[in-house]
Amino acid sequence: MKLLEHPRVRSDTLVAKQLSFLELLERPTVEGLVKPDQVFTSDDWRFVVGHPENTRLDRKSARIAPAGLAECLSAFGNGPAVEGGVVVIGVEKDGTVTGCASLAEEKLQSLEYMGRDQCPDGRYTTNRLEVINARGKPDFIVRARVLFVEDRLVELTNGTAFCRESDRSRRLTETEKNEIRINKASALSSWRHVRSLTQTIFASRTSRSLRPRFVRCPTAPRKFLTSRYWNRCGSAASKTASSSRTTSAP
Repeated sequence: MKLLEHPRVRSDTLVAKQLSFLELLERPTVEGLVKPDQVFTSDDWRFVVGHPENTRLDRKSARIAPAGLAECLSAFGNGPAVEGGVVVIGVEKDGTVTGCASLAEEKLQSLEYMGRDQCPDGRYTTNRLEVINARGKPDFIVRARVLFVEDRLVELTNGTAFCRESDRSRRLTETEKNEIRINKASALSSWRHVRSLTQTIFASRTSRSLRPRFVRCPTAPRKFLTSRYWNRCGSAASKTASSSRTTSAP
């Protein structure tokens, strides 16, 4: 005997299946859960090299020009990820480890400088990580931890600016640049207001905590509950002590 299913039950089941599918789509990937600081500080070079490019990580060949690194400072400095990102230098786009050990010292210093002279508002720090290159020989790569700049648009000296879009850096239009300027200025103003309000509340609570407090005892007379009474007691005690010293003097 076939049981008939109520139409409303059938529709509710369909909606539940659709919601479950949407939850799967919105669920972050394993790579999306990894923070930039983990990639920058990890000693496991295979983990760093194997991490795919996304809005918070970019691979660059050791042949990259300083101008290309300056674009990374602008892109990660403008977001959209407020955590910034990491630039791994010495790894090709396909993940092949070519390393930086074969570079001249001058070229290596220019890579670690990250094209800062072309993007003065960029904020970053670098380190080196020992690896085994594609030829099976000891080598090293350079990692740059680029910070998100919250108070201004990060532009290059030629007036261009970039943002991070998926696994690449995209040049911003003038309209987008103005929107970022407005959004960052608004966020900075809100942060300053919250900080000022927090400082005011803290100062108010601190001043209240320093005031003298009197605990009421149910059996004590009302005059014992005032600070004036205790001040008079203190004055009387000091006068008594003074007169006793005068009396005991030879």
